[in-house]
Amino acid sequence: MPFSRLEQTPFNKVNNRPLLFTGLKDRKSPLEVVWSILHEYGHILQGTPNLDEILRKGDAEQVREKDALDKAQELMERDPALHVHAADFMRFRDALLHSCSKNS
Repeated sequence: MPFSRLEQTPFNKVNNRPLLFTGLKDRKSPLEVVWSILHEYGHILQGTPNLDEILRKGDAEQVREKDALDKAQELMERDPALHVHAADFMRFRDALLHSCSKNS
């Protein structure tokens, strides 16, 4: 998957605000950028990760990713302009969860 991340750990805050980075290269569709931003925003809604999540211990990372995607899905479903593309979001979600499970 293309590069996207959120920096909100205690070690890399700038002005106490999370930094969201979303790569634009190698996206299959422009909607993938929107889904990526919603996913990273889901992480913002989670708050600062705990130490296990920062160190990616056990299944903490997988649980955090799924929760961020659940939050992104809720946001997508509340917006009629995005909700019509729900099938595309679900493909993005499945691919991201699959890539996370391969990396753990």
